[in-house]
Amino acid sequence: MADPFSDLAALPTFYTDATMKTMKSMAGFKKAWVAMPKHDRVKMTKACNDPATSKPRAQFCANVLAWAEPISGARRALWNTGSA
Repeated sequence: MADPFSDLAALPTFYTDATMKTMKSMAGFKKAWVAMPKHDRVKMTKACNDPATSKPRAQFCANVLAWAEPISGARRALWNTGSA
């Protein structure tokens, strides 16, 4: 199966290093997330909802799903500040 993340040019923007081993803070992650085209966010969310494709990127997908879910209550406060 092809890696659904392999053709996403924006993927490196979520990391602090070229090797993509260290993720940005949630504020940096949010900034990269909202800068992505909507179709890429949808594609990434779908891939992160699939256990087979999300397992190798568990923490990354946890962050994706945190920002992709509907915003309400406490989550809205985090969205507004960009912190977690």
